[in-house]
Parts: sequence; C-alpha cells; structure tokens
Amino acid sequence: MKHSRSGFTLVELLVAMAVTIFILMILAQAFALGTDLFRGMKAVGDLNASLRTATNMIRSDLSAKHFEGERRLSDSKFYDLPNNGPPQHGYFFLYLPPAGGDEPPDPDSLPSRRRVGHVIAGTARARGNRQQDYYTALDPAGKFANFGNPDARMQQPGTFSSQWIEFCYFLSPVQDFNNSAGGTPLFALYRQQRLVVADVDQLNWGAGKISTALQNAYADKVSCKPNPNAPGFLYFNSPADLTMLERRTAGTFPVGGAPVFTPLATGEDLLLTDVLSFDVQVLFSNNTPADTVQSQFRDLTAPAYRFDTWSQRVDDIKDYSALPNPFSIAPRRILALQITLRVWDAKSKTTRQITMIQDM
Repeated sequence: MKHSRSGFTLVELLVAMAVTIFILMILAQAFALGTDLFRGMKAVGDLNASLRTATNMIRSDLSAKHFEGERRLSDSKFYDLPNNGPPQHGYFFLYLPPAGGDEPPDPDSLPSRRRVGHVIAGTARARGNRQQDYYTALDPAGKFANFGNPDARMQQPGTFSSQWIEFCYFLSPVQDFNNSAGGTPLFALYRQQRLVVADVDQLNWGAGKISTALQNAYADKVSCKPNPNAPGFLYFNSPADLTMLERRTAGTFPVGGAPVFTPLATGEDLLLTDVLSFDVQVLFSNNTPADTVQSQFRDLTAPAYRFDTWSQRVDDIKDYSALPNPFSIAPRRILALQITLRVWDAKSKTTRQITMIQDM
C-alpha cells in the first residue's frame, strides 16, 4: 500500500518568501525610524543638559555679590551722585555690539537674533565664611600659603582660596573652519575666572613679592599683571584695583575699542561648543525722577555698545576721581539681564535655544 505526502509548491514558497521579506522591510523601516527618533531625543537631551550647565554657571556668577557690602546694580541709589557714585570694590561690564545680525523669523513668526560679540565681565564675591564657600585655584609655586592676608586661615597647601573672583563670558570661533551649521559659523562659549586677592600689600610691596618669571604660572589663575612701579615683580589686583579698566585681567579692555581675548593661550574654561548665538539684553530703569521701570529688554546703543560701573579710584597709573563714565550716556541702574543661548547639534541637524532672565 502506497502513502503520498503533501508538500509546498514552488508558488507557495515564493509567496511565503515575499511575505517574509515584506514583513522584514517593515520591521527594518520601523527600527530605522525608532533609531532616528532615539537619536533625535538623545541629541535634544544632550543639548538641554549642556545649556542647563552653562546657564547655571552664568546665573551663579550674575546672582553673586559684585561690589562692596550689599550694593547691587538694581539699588535705587546705585548712582545717586554725588552721594554714592561708582563702586569702591569690584566692577560690572557689558559689551553688546550688534555683530551677528538679525535673521528671518522662525516658522512661528517669532523674530530670530544672532549675536556673537557679546561679553559679560565683572567681579563676584562668594557668600559665607567656610572653606567650601570660597573660590579656589592651584598655587603652583606655593607663594600664597603664608603672606598674612585676612584669608590666610582658608589657605591649604598647593591651593589659594579667596572670596573674590574676576569672571568673563565671551564667544570665540571654533578652530575647525569647516564646522558650521548650514554655512552659519559656529562658536565656543568660554568662561574666564581669576581669583582676586583681598589684601595685596605683602604681595605687591612686602616680603611676599612674586617675580614676573612666575607670570605664566599665576596669570591664568589669579588676577595679576607686571608691576609698573616694581620692575621684575607681579602686581596682584585687589577688588578696589579692578574698578579701573587698566587693572582688569579678564581679557584686555581698551578704552576706545572692543575687548580682546586669547582663549587658547590663557586657560579659560570651555562651557559650550557649536554655539550659534550668545545674546544679552538689558532692562534699565528709566533714570527719571519717578524712576519707573522700562517696559522691555533692550540693546546697548552706538557707538560704544558698552556699560561699565566705572571708577573714582586714584593710584600710580591713573586718576579716575574726576573722570565721567564714557560708556553710558547717563548712569543707569540695571534691573535685570536677559540672556539667550542657541546651540547646534550636527548629528541631528537641529538647534536648541534657552532664554534666562536674571535679576541684578
């Protein structure tokens, strides 16, 4: 007796293969879409994390004390001349040129600005009297351990601690000139920090003088320059010295030109890469007898595009006691700053923007 066994025909096998291939194609496309979606979400998350880190650092510096005592830029009598006038300690500086230009509105018809020349600089004073509350930098030559300053109890071997710093935020072009966002140049956001010595007498004029041979060891850590009245030695800035442009070390601040920076040579911290825009606007008081608040944030005006708290200090270099502030049409209180950062992600071809407002 014979038994027959049924099987698949060639047509059935071809149909089954076609269906299998079709299903695999759908799965592959779904996997590719899922991968792209995950890559995009990761890019957005990375951009958001980078922007938060940068804005948290900026907010920390801007919210710190900048001057002597409890004085603030928004105080109603900050420029109550002749009773108050410029700060006796510390400074605050803005340089906000229109470099970068306005762009066409985005798909939601919102105006789009790009600014690449804006600079925020100033001094910050830490709150608190504990070791962990102070700013700290390396002391490579061990010169700060015992020079009798008021913060001597805070010093540890190999480091220097201070309540005061000089800080500066600015953009610098990326070094890879092929790196751009659809032809738009990209920049890196840097933060510069220099510790400021509260009591400089021993360092500048006493037994603690430091030779200019050690300038490279200290210039990117502590606010100092060669001492014009003691050749061969460094001059370390006090908070009072920094009210004057000539003393500042966060970049070079010529009176008649734009600030100058050399980020790759002086040890700045890199906060953000692939930056499209670093845009700063100011909310001033109206500076009227009623002293009402302006209704909106605005740019600084030509030709200087600057704001500076200025100085009335007199020292061996300059007498500022009779000089008006050339960087403001009239002294004005800064109530707040609005800062917008926009960055580019090359992998996902997307940009991300964050705007922060900080009371001053």
